[in-house]
Amino acid sequence: MTNQSKLRVVVIGNGMAGIAVVEALLKTGAPLSITLFGDEPQTHYNRILLSDLLAGKTEAERIFTRPRTWYAERGIDAKLGLAITGIDPVSKYVTNADGGAAPYDALVLAVGGVPFVPPIPGREKKGVFLFRTLEETERIVAAARSSRRAVVIGGGLLGLEAARGLINYGVSVTVAHLGDRLMEQQLDPAGASLLKRELERMGIRVLLKTTAEAILGEEQVAGVRLTTGEDLPAGMALICTGIRPNLTLARQIGLRTNRGILVDDRMATSLPGIYAVGDVIEHREKTYGLIAPLKEQAEVLADVLVGKNQRRYPGTLCATTLKVAGIHLTSAGDFLGGRGAEELIFVDTEKAIYKKCVIRQNRLAGMILLGDNKDGPRLFNLIQKGEEIGEIKSSLLGNVSVEGGAGAASGVAALRETDLVCNCNSVTKGMILAAIREKGLKSRDEVAACTQATTGCGSCSQLVEDLLGEATKTPAKGPATAIVAEKSPTKTGPGALKTLDLEKVKQEGLGIDFDRLREEGTRALAPEDYYRLKTYGICSQKHPGYFMLRIRIPGGAVTHRQLMGLADLAETHGRGWGHLTVRQSMELHWIRVEDSLEIFEKLETIGLSTRSACGHTLRNVMACPHGGWRPTASSMFSPGRSGSPIIS
Repeated sequence: MTNQSKLRVVVIGNGMAGIAVVEALLKTGAPLSITLFGDEPQTHYNRILLSDLLAGKTEAERIFTRPRTWYAERGIDAKLGLAITGIDPVSKYVTNADGGAAPYDALVLAVGGVPFVPPIPGREKKGVFLFRTLEETERIVAAARSSRRAVVIGGGLLGLEAARGLINYGVSVTVAHLGDRLMEQQLDPAGASLLKRELERMGIRVLLKTTAEAILGEEQVAGVRLTTGEDLPAGMALICTGIRPNLTLARQIGLRTNRGILVDDRMATSLPGIYAVGDVIEHREKTYGLIAPLKEQAEVLADVLVGKNQRRYPGTLCATTLKVAGIHLTSAGDFLGGRGAEELIFVDTEKAIYKKCVIRQNRLAGMILLGDNKDGPRLFNLIQKGEEIGEIKSSLLGNVSVEGGAGAASGVAALRETDLVCNCNSVTKGMILAAIREKGLKSRDEVAACTQATTGCGSCSQLVEDLLGEATKTPAKGPATAIVAEKSPTKTGPGALKTLDLEKVKQEGLGIDFDRLREEGTRALAPEDYYRLKTYGICSQKHPGYFMLRIRIPGGAVTHRQLMGLADLAETHGRGWGHLTVRQSMELHWIRVEDSLEIFEKLETIGLSTRSACGHTLRNVMACPHGGWRPTASSMFSPGRSGSPIIS
């Protein structure tokens, strides 16, 4: 078949929606000519992982999911770094910033959203950032390395993730949020209050019912003036006040829009031959900002474009599953409850866990799971299916029964094989287990490559790890690859060690699975783990959520490479400083246990360790810088001449 007989599809947008459309079209096997335009010069990357990039938890190379060869191998004409400047819906072609034109039979707008920027005086100053693209994220990281104070304007997901990332660089962060509670789109007042407390324990200041009135400074940001009249000194300001559908092109050609581009159940817009999917659309009075809906929309559109025309998009019931500043959150359905609703609530203020189920007419209507969301897939499946909950109502909250007894199975054990684990890519528990058993998969990356689970928002990563553990029975890690975590100083914290049987603790061992620590942080461990922490050079401090980490420097001697590595650790994890102890060790004082393994790995590369730096163990070996040298007979009478070394 010639190229002239192929359906010419032009896709504007190289983000998740655009790639989803391309993949859905390729899956049909129909003869197509696909041209894809992207504003950014990079190949496709997972925008959700920008938070991890900002926090220093991943590298830029790891967020890219489609190399340039991916486009070429599939016959996709990818024009990256080339913005579309115009559309002619009559002659059916698009023009780009270079003046070129591309004809189409079907045009797909997958242009996503753009940051909403309030009209704040001074927003054009140097040091003001938007947290949306890879390039902008890299600029934020560069600025954070030389800034001491920052103000984040907006207390939604992006704002809180930005704040969490900035404190990793030793930046003192204040979040100013106009609403009366954080993340009002996902949390009720009680959940938001608990989240606020946890953020403040991390060292993030949170101010509610206020926002920026002006950005202060000449050309460079010097501070932010709030609507309350308070002036906050700052070297950088991040505007994270929400994302709005990108309607620029749609309005240029007169497409019907409201909050987004209006589309019907076929994903068709108001002009023939033009379709839209993803964050940019409004369908049945709803807009979406999640991955799962755009995947469904792409499948429907592909069916329509290749002529099958059998599928229609009814809308998507979404569960928002996030990790907000390291705290797991799942929210879905009617989570506010209110009149006519029954509410089941569990709160553990010490572990920062809040669970809420909203029930209407004996059916689960909504939920909030904050701090512990391993039951999110099970509950979301109940909401989706609309089944009567009957006798299981008392055990909806998982391993916590509302009647005080033992609860039902939780996490992956509570999921049926037909239940979804990865909502983004519609991957069930049964599909993952089958892949693990039939193909001998051993790691999350292998599961991702085989099933696509965890490759969307990544919120199902722990469930996949749990399924791997069940299927492969991976043994616990030993002290060489494990680290212990902590709880905040409370009645079950460090003070409780006096009542512990330390000999029993020693016999039980000093290693704890680090994977759990990295995921759950300070909420994961028991009081005796304070004792275990010291073996790894980590001691609790008076600041909740933060620890002192002591690095052993044998003899007090460091090389240039080691000193540079220590300086980098202090800059990244110690708020820019550390201090030397009388035992010639080095201490960092703003450490989070979630970052311990990363710190250990960096120390290993420069030949240093935290082991034996504190606790009930042999401490650091001290030495005089002049030790090992003695004067020769001649040098005793000739000042300035070096002596001979003594090996001792």
